[in-house]
Order: sequence, then C-alpha cells, then structure tokens
Amino acid sequence: MNLFGALPKVSVCVITFNQERYIRQCLQGIMDQNTNFDFEVIVGDDNSTDGTREVVIDFANRYPDKIIPLLYPNKVGGTQNFMEVHNRASGTYVAHIDGDDIALPGKLQAQADYLDAHPDCTLVWHRMELFNDNETLCKPNLPDVSMFEGGKVLLKDVLKFGSVAYHSSLMYRASARKTRKVEGDTLDYYYTVEVLMSGYGKYLEGVLGRYRYNLNTGISKKGRG
Repeated sequence: MNLFGALPKVSVCVITFNQERYIRQCLQGIMDQNTNFDFEVIVGDDNSTDGTREVVIDFANRYPDKIIPLLYPNKVGGTQNFMEVHNRASGTYVAHIDGDDIALPGKLQAQADYLDAHPDCTLVWHRMELFNDNETLCKPNLPDVSMFEGGKVLLKDVLKFGSVAYHSSLMYRASARKTRKVEGDTLDYYYTVEVLMSGYGKYLEGVLGRYRYNLNTGISKKGRG
C-alpha cells in the first residue's frame, strides 16, 4: 500500500537468505522498473547471518513507500518465507523474484500489460538469461514452446511436463491463488497448478530477467526449462 492508501497494481515478492553479494543488485533492478502503475516490493529475509538484512533495511529506508521488509527473528525456512511474503501481497498481480536473480528493464510492465489485455490468462512467464558470478555461463534461456498452441500453457501441459519456466519469471493473477498455507517444498509447482485451474499461462518471448546459476547462493536453485 502506498503513502496515499491505494492498493498497488503489482506486488513483487522477494525471498532471500545469506545473499549479501546479490540482494542489492536484485532489489535495484526492481526499483529501476519504469511502470505506469504503482507496485510494492515485499522482501522476506530468513534471518540471514551475513549482511543481507542490512542491505534490505537500507533499501527499505531509501524507498519507504515501496519496500516492505519482513525480517524474521528466527530462521523459518524457504517454504515459510515464501508463504509469508506471498500472503502479504496486496496487488492485483503478484510477481516472484529470488534474491539472487535480476529483473531486466520492462519486465513488470510487459507482464502486467499482458494480464490486463487477457482476462482469461492467470499466469505469465518470460525468458531469462542464465549467468553465474564470473559470467562464464551466460546464455539466453530459449526453451522450445512450439508444443504450446498459440504460446498458451494449459494446466494439462504443466501436469504432463512439470515446471516449464524459471521461478523468478513468474507473475500471476492474485485472485487465482486460493490456498494460503501449503506444506512441503514444491510451492512453485503447487501454485502453478492451482493458478492454472482457473485460466491459462503465457510464455512471453522477451528476455526480461537474469537467472543466477550457482551451486551455493543461500537458497537452493534448481534448473528449469
């Protein structure tokens, strides 16, 4: 909610743990988004033991009308962190970005525009560029989406193929998410299935984010199509 009490159009949910090296770049990429709507950024820090929390607090102080920090006094784990952050979202649309990934210019606007124009769509992904700390792995993520007619991803497709995109490329329609508490470690897949029960998904062609592929970044990273 902004200073005038109006609900934001988009909530950006960020989860982080011991990502001092990366979280500043992640948050700055979000704050640099140029949009024609208000958005909020909810950052859940899972009681980091490095300097991650201090960076989150610094950004919250610099952008008090945008950033909502959730600073847990004890470690809650990735599942609970995800739930707390997403349950706090108040936007019409909700985006998710892991604390070591990067939003490229135009991301939020492009995804929100598609959801605005297509009321039957409940979830939008986009392509991401893969990279690591020393840039030795740096390439566009170009999955073959020709199997999806018209570029639309249906519930049956996700049930058949599993995850079809990187988690940090996700934006969904908040009204399509019904469950507020889930047990287990596959929240992204669970909510993808739930959200697609009331609409279809769309994979945007543009590369609108960067996915950091490192073995040890504080939060478990799994390769997706």
